[in-house]
Amino acid sequence: MSPLRGGEEYAVLEMYAKFGGRNYYRIDPMDGSAPALFDTRGFSVISPSVSRLWVAGSSDEGSLFLRPEEWAAPGFWEAYFDGEDWAEEGYVSLRDALVNEAAPNPNS
Repeated sequence: MSPLRGGEEYAVLEMYAKFGGRNYYRIDPMDGSAPALFDTRGFSVISPSVSRLWVAGSSDEGSLFLRPEEWAAPGFWEAYFDGEDWAEEGYVSLRDALVNEAAPNPNS
């Protein structure tokens, strides 16, 4: 069962377009469960903005990523899911920056 709820807004933390396959958004449900990749077909985009924190990258098989550069470091996600402090701190810092960047500006 998905930790995401229909009708809610979520900040996209990363975009992943798998070569020859599906496209995914990395989303943190912000409910204590881990950030995960979710099929883009389950979402409606409400803002066309691209994060200033993202860089583009590709894998050897041709998949495309838009994400913070730090998350592209070899072993980052393995370290995060293994509970290594440096990766958890790096994730939380960038996640918070991405969520704040995506939040509507009340002065606009």
